[in-house]
Amino acid sequence: MRHAIALVFLFGSLVFAQENVVKDKVIARVGDEVITLSEVNELYELYKPRFPNISPKELKERILNQLIENKLLLMEAKSDTTVTVSDEEVEQALENRIKILESQYGKENFEKELEKEGLTRESLKDKYRESVREELLIQKYIEKNIRPKVKITPKEIRDFFEAYKDSLKEPDLVHVAHILIAVKPDTIREKEAYSRAMSLYTQLEKGASFEDLALRYSDDRETAEQGGELGYVPKVTFPPEVQNQLFSLKVGDISQPIRGDYGYHIFKIEDKKENSIRLKHILVKVHPSEKDWQAAYDKAVKISKMLKEGKDFSELAKKYSDDLQTRDLGGDLGWIPLTELDPDMKVSISGMKPGDIKIIKSEFGYHIVKLIDKKVGKTPTFEEVSPQIQSLLENQKIQYELTRLIERLKKKIHIEKKPIEG
Repeated sequence: MRHAIALVFLFGSLVFAQENVVKDKVIARVGDEVITLSEVNELYELYKPRFPNISPKELKERILNQLIENKLLLMEAKSDTTVTVSDEEVEQALENRIKILESQYGKENFEKELEKEGLTRESLKDKYRESVREELLIQKYIEKNIRPKVKITPKEIRDFFEAYKDSLKEPDLVHVAHILIAVKPDTIREKEAYSRAMSLYTQLEKGASFEDLALRYSDDRETAEQGGELGYVPKVTFPPEVQNQLFSLKVGDISQPIRGDYGYHIFKIEDKKENSIRLKHILVKVHPSEKDWQAAYDKAVKISKMLKEGKDFSELAKKYSDDLQTRDLGGDLGWIPLTELDPDMKVSISGMKPGDIKIIKSEFGYHIVKLIDKKVGKTPTFEEVSPQIQSLLENQKIQYELTRLIERLKKKIHIEKKPIEG
């Protein structure tokens, strides 16, 4: 997460967030100012999907610390009587934020969300007017008192460029097409996985903890530690029939096992929006046998021979590929940065020349890959990136000065902080 000043104004995300119904209480005092538990919880609900690997207690602790630092900066800004913010500036900032929201949600969806929350454009502005004023005040204070201290020399810019120019290089690109021959588990393996998934679903129906079962049994170990948390998933991620299943459920409901690419998913509905849904899941993988892998490989070899005999790649992809998204396009995947490919695929394709065809194994099965073309990523010149480097270095130094200022203010202003409960 960014520094405290990033938390000053968040209504762009929070206006449509579910509110926690909790008894409000003061969780910290900064001088005469207070920070309430509801403030922390509101921001926690916003950040929770973005930081699934951080425990609730740790994330709330970070949020509280940032709110405290923000209060300190605001007090310092208010103490400078030469820094002022006009009503016109606040109004313009509010209007700009609303326009950003309209572009993100679409004007019609934005109006629907406002109506759902019982708000109008004006009541939304009123709700966040003071927050925006405070944010602008801090920004102006920084521009007047912090930024003038920051000086970036040409040598610093050049040194940064020389140190990081390799990472500034644009990635190499490859234009590829593929025919996916998916490895398909036999009926026995399929039934075994489905039976395990139904056993877990039955336990959930009887009241077992979803998070506990996810931690103990989910084959998606990356999310299991967070109770299966997936965060908000766009609606278009799922096939139409799965969309219908998930969006027909209510918040808190648990789906029956649904077959996916890897196996069976049991989903818990945490929250629903018009075009996305917040989910937890338990994954029960279907593990193919050696025989299943061999059958997929034999089929890939057979199609490769057809290509060597002169058959059209696009036509064979339309006929045989198990990748439903690219099959009708003749298997065309378009231009892909090499950096986005998994390591094995990257190594294999890097050694190919345009026109080459190769069978490459992945977790899904075997890909018959055709390299159509490739482009070497170019390294930008110093002149092209020096303005961005200067801006980056300025922001780093401003951040350093802000940190020093906050540490001084902590010694000067009394702070009380209550422990965060998990």
